[in-house]
Amino acid sequence: MLFPSYKELIENGQMLLGASGRVGLCQQLLDYVHYGMVKIAEITGREAQLEPNHKYYGVERFEREYRRLVVTNLFEQVIKAREKERPSSFESIQPLLRQTVQLPYPQFMAYDAPEEVFDYFQKQGQYHLLRLQEHENFGPEDVFGGLPYRIYVDAVEHLMGVALMHTHYALAAIEKQPQVLLANLLPYLRPDCSFVEALVKDLDVTEKQASQILSCLTIDKTNYEGYTSFTAAAPPPFVRMSDGFLLRSVVGCCDNPFQLLNYELKRRFEKDYFRSVNNREDRFRSDLFKLFPQEHIIKLDREVRITTPLGATDIDAVMYDRKTCTLALIQLKWPDAYGDSMRRRASVVANYYSKANEWVEKVYAWATRLKTEEIFSALQLQLTREERRSYKGFYLMVLNRHTAHFTSGEPSEKAAWGSWMQLVATLATGLKYKPNDPLGAAYSCLRYFDPKRRTDRGDVPDSHPFEIKIGDSTVSMNF
Repeated sequence: MLFPSYKELIENGQMLLGASGRVGLCQQLLDYVHYGMVKIAEITGREAQLEPNHKYYGVERFEREYRRLVVTNLFEQVIKAREKERPSSFESIQPLLRQTVQLPYPQFMAYDAPEEVFDYFQKQGQYHLLRLQEHENFGPEDVFGGLPYRIYVDAVEHLMGVALMHTHYALAAIEKQPQVLLANLLPYLRPDCSFVEALVKDLDVTEKQASQILSCLTIDKTNYEGYTSFTAAAPPPFVRMSDGFLLRSVVGCCDNPFQLLNYELKRRFEKDYFRSVNNREDRFRSDLFKLFPQEHIIKLDREVRITTPLGATDIDAVMYDRKTCTLALIQLKWPDAYGDSMRRRASVVANYYSKANEWVEKVYAWATRLKTEEIFSALQLQLTREERRSYKGFYLMVLNRHTAHFTSGEPSEKAAWGSWMQLVATLATGLKYKPNDPLGAAYSCLRYFDPKRRTDRGDVPDSHPFEIKIGDSTVSMNF
């Protein structure tokens, strides 16, 4: 069983965590210096001040802004529509929380959630998952260890709902007994079989399958060293406390459980993992084409292999607008996330720009030097002779599923570069100005809302100045 923690012990733990966090942040800042992101501007006594090392420092913040816009404008609308279909409110279940929570021992609670309470929070778990949008790295039918990814996602959604419910039960318990400490109520230690049974019941899976899912969401002695090597790794949903017992973390269930899940799927089922990674291009192409439903736009549902004056390459997505007689030639990038690791970031950025710029040069040379007939023949586009004669030109684009613009990057000006969220967030604006030219609108959006162009126009990302104190030493950033 768990023994209760008292206020002094909790405060000491928080102080230790705070100090460790400050040391970790200083190490991260040193990595920023090491990889040329920032520089030490001044050291005076025991004070150090950092400043940007690049004109476009912080352009990644624009990418996060586009993501917030999509979540706010698109997914929140989906959530509102679902809530309208099945209306329910926290106010309606709050009295049930107070009625069904018990405190059988000092600093501990128990509850048997009524069905309406459980259902309400399962729906909240679904909404939380939708807002998080961390589950899209793999398709629902990608298979890992014999189970489709959607089953793992369903398990995470279930756990999010349970964690939210547990948190609100803890708050209801404190309303009853204000002297109870939240830190004693949130951790949940149970035998493995208890969590397995819950997944079997909720997901309609076997005990063996539920155990496999649970193990992929658990930190234990076999995986903690590798997982905790990630900078600022997300907290795990479960921690192995002993043989047969797991500790469930509400923060781990709700923060970003997919970081550990995807890490474990890669570690345990490597062949399945890379097979699923190879499926990303088809998914990305399909998602992209859904943004252009116009019947006059021809879309090739495959990549096209071409031979250019600079060597062979692939065009991942091709669209042709019969009305404007223009082509869109697009490279799709979907790398694994690198988290907060500057070392992994440096590797991703170098690889991304090197290969993408090489692709741009090859395709640009091919599209500008070949005759129109040769271009359409290579693309195997079935066009009439008149349509071929009316060809007006091409748009060259590089789309990254996550981040397309980096502080230290130098993308070729021969193409428009953008992230998937940037395109989704801004395409409607582009279509207002070019309603009859969807491909041109997409190209213009990527160019106009390019974070570096926004910076040149004076649209500087929000600054986040801060100061770190460790003992009598201070490190500050004012940008």
